[in-house]
Amino acid sequence: MIIFFDYVIVLGVLHHIPNVQFVLSELHRVLKKGGRIVVREPISSMRPKNKWNESDEISPNERGIPISLLKKEFKMLGFRILSISKSYYAPLMRAIKIFSFLEKCPTLIYYIDKICCKLPVSLKYYRDSLLTKCAPGSAYYIAEKSK
Repeated sequence: MIIFFDYVIVLGVLHHIPNVQFVLSELHRVLKKGGRIVVREPISSMRPKNKWNESDEISPNERGIPISLLKKEFKMLGFRILSISKSYYAPLMRAIKIFSFLEKCPTLIYYIDKICCKLPVSLKYYRDSLLTKCAPGSAYYIAEKSK
């Protein structure tokens, strides 16, 4: 018996996997026609530029996946992208760590993040300067398997 799914949810997983295209193709394979996939992934590098061997905390495969790359993969596999939204505005996430009382205001944080992530910013992969760090850290994608 072959089982197909209506929905697949993948939150913060793909950036750990060496072959993202293979995993996405498997997710596409197990979705019903018209089934939907929800993905959230970081969109910038997790290391400073040219510092790939200096961090013990980050695995070799751990990296952000730029929006343009994931869009291309979805389209190549036959997904129709329904929406892409940016989230995790970096300065706001840092403020939550510093001012822990903000954790008690998730609705407020949600709306501030939503507004900040709509600001016109450069989505550089390597965020070396303070200005480039003032940007969303992740993107949410909702895509549908073509019918």
